[in-house]
Amino acid sequence: MFLKRQITQVMNGGFSTLVSKMKLLNRFIIYYFNLFFIMMIASVPLIIIVTIIKPFYLIRWKELSVRRIGDLAGDTELYLCERDVKLNVPKSKYFDIFYTLYKPCNQQLYQMLTKNLIVIPKRMGIVFHGATNIIILFKNLIPSLQLHIVPSNAHGHRNILNLYEKVHQHIKFTKNEKQKGNAWLNKHNIPSTANIVLLCVRDNAYLKQEFESIWKDSKSNWDYHNYRDCDINNFIPVAEKLANLGFYVIRMGFHVNDTLNTSNPLVIDYATNGMRDDFMDIYLSSICKFIISTGYGAEAPAAWCFRKPRVVVDHCPPGFFHTHSAKDLLLTKHHILQKENRELKLSEIFSEGLGFCMNTQCYKEKGVQLKENTSDEICDITMEMISRLDGNWKPESEDDFLQNKFWEIFPVDAQDTNGTPYHGKIKAHYGANYLRNNPEWLQ
Repeated sequence: MFLKRQITQVMNGGFSTLVSKMKLLNRFIIYYFNLFFIMMIASVPLIIIVTIIKPFYLIRWKELSVRRIGDLAGDTELYLCERDVKLNVPKSKYFDIFYTLYKPCNQQLYQMLTKNLIVIPKRMGIVFHGATNIIILFKNLIPSLQLHIVPSNAHGHRNILNLYEKVHQHIKFTKNEKQKGNAWLNKHNIPSTANIVLLCVRDNAYLKQEFESIWKDSKSNWDYHNYRDCDINNFIPVAEKLANLGFYVIRMGFHVNDTLNTSNPLVIDYATNGMRDDFMDIYLSSICKFIISTGYGAEAPAAWCFRKPRVVVDHCPPGFFHTHSAKDLLLTKHHILQKENRELKLSEIFSEGLGFCMNTQCYKEKGVQLKENTSDEICDITMEMISRLDGNWKPESEDDFLQNKFWEIFPVDAQDTNGTPYHGKIKAHYGANYLRNNPEWLQ
């Protein structure tokens, strides 16, 4: 799209436009070549120093993922958990340094998490980033240099060892911050003791607005993520049902496409009504009772950092369900085979190569339309969550059989291309009522 736009402009503007664009390209190349050269030169002394002191102290570093809240919350919290249990860390004396190259997506979460880390100033981050590039460039020639790069979490970003339930959370609010949060609640007529449910429904607004603001000229196309998008209107019935039960339902989000159209005073469209700020994003995550989510970044502070239960609906692809927590309830979208006008069974979703499909085009090529969970399905699984949390859940006679059948079909031993498993011990539950009403789906 970028190249097409440039060609169109040149064709319309003629030779003078071509000349101006070539001058701009030349300045661009010179600027980034000089930046790259300076970065590399500055990084060489760093590599020499850490190599000399390595026999006594291993210094490692890594870029901190800060542009998306899911990465910032999930990756960082999991690193801290692994550090606590001495997983994925050297046996020798060491310390880890983190750097950033971008503005954090949430300043409050960034400040709270980095209290537990060594984070260098942003300008110094360029030097460490350059050193990383040098190490990658010479990894075959000098393999030992890779010891200076903090490895990725032991199982990617997936908590397959259930560390979130085994290790204490790493962020907490100060007394003054709690007072600030309660003052906000009081200002908006929400009792500090209220049962709050966070509603995290994905659409394409965040990537379009936030990332295109970084790369304005490139107009990056994020349509390949569209298979994950959901209609907020499907969640109005569950929000109003929860409100009628006395819950406050708060719709989260930084950028969203549509408003949550309801007049119920206990349903608050925090994402669009001007209330949202970085601090309250995290404070609300810490005090909520549970989350209703479609499986995207906005849920991460509550789910990963504060260990809150999740009702996950409309999740695609199902193979990437987070299955580590007994607190979580799961539903995937309906996979409709268009040429036969029928829903694929669970086994067919995986046999057709759709269980791990992470691109909109993949579903189109397979002739499969993703249909969102109905409002009734969302209400049913949410009521199941409330019953479980209140200790009133009474499974029916067939529930154990249906759950076992689901996980027998589900590829619990799936691995990525490096042989890293996606799942550990299965603790999550698929929505009980959905399985009761659709036993043929498990055939």
